[in-house]
Amino acid sequence: LIVLSCARMMRTYFYTFLALSASNAITLAVMFIYCLHRSQHGNEESLKHEHFAMSQPQPQSTTLSTVVLEQTESTGFNPGNYTLDFYFTATVRPLQSAHASTTIYFITPTYSRITQKADLTCLCQTLMLVPTLVWIVVEDSPSKTPMVTHLLERCNLTSVHMNVESPDVLAIEQRYLGLKWVRDTCRSNNGCNGVVYFGDDDNKYDLRLFEAIRATQWVSVMNVAFAGAVCVEGPYCVNGKAKKWRTGWDRRRKFPLDMAGFAVNIKVLEKYPNVWVGKNADNSSVKIGYMETTFLEMLGVTKQSVECRSHQEEILVWHIRTNKPKNLTPNALISSLEI
Repeated sequence: LIVLSCARMMRTYFYTFLALSASNAITLAVMFIYCLHRSQHGNEESLKHEHFAMSQPQPQSTTLSTVVLEQTESTGFNPGNYTLDFYFTATVRPLQSAHASTTIYFITPTYSRITQKADLTCLCQTLMLVPTLVWIVVEDSPSKTPMVTHLLERCNLTSVHMNVESPDVLAIEQRYLGLKWVRDTCRSNNGCNGVVYFGDDDNKYDLRLFEAIRATQWVSVMNVAFAGAVCVEGPYCVNGKAKKWRTGWDRRRKFPLDMAGFAVNIKVLEKYPNVWVGKNADNSSVKIGYMETTFLEMLGVTKQSVECRSHQEEILVWHIRTNKPKNLTPNALISSLEI
């Protein structure tokens, strides 16, 4: 009986093995046919999805480009004999500018600190995405520092590097020198088609800001986040006009703005050649906190004449002060490394 039972079990296992083997053979045959079909007819379809669309025309230097990555499940296409579960396609959408011929003169005062290189690197890589821009970097230093010099050499931008030592932290001398370079350059070239903007090195900028200020015909204003002791300081704009102003500090100012809250067309600077940032008409220093409003008032700007570049609650620039890292451990190589 035991032998008979064992024989019956062996027979059952044998039939099961044959069934599974047949099923596996059919599966393998189907997979082989499918792969053969894909190798013969799938190449053309797969090549249409080659990642990053290298055959697409690149945008011109006068446009910005937005790259949208679309994740697509792999269908067998395997470039370079690598195993890919997913690959990507890119859609390039050029952002055309109606004022691409207008140059933005972006004046940035900077001073030595532990986060200086990090801030300048971040700003550099933002400005590299902006066409037709000149970056004017003015150091608060008796001489040009090697760190800033090397950074500007690596930064693929048209840049101007200057230095002037300042007795205070208001960067008046740095902005004065940057503005003087713009005026002297435009005068030597018999005029410029451009806009001046004062951008601190630790601010954060939306790329749409540059196209907005590039359209400045006289003087434009915009909101700045985290300035003036409020979340948002600047104009409340309706139909391109400033209806009211928001600030949490000294409401007596005619233009309660941060330095990053306005842009000036060079035509205005040519009309008022003796007006400088941080200086009164008698060349004395402006009262602390009144640098922006005094500059605009001396340029003949009125609340009715400013051009709004912020649509209601839209924010395009953030006034962020980079905090110094805490609890840093001294490093023996610190003297030979640029942080």
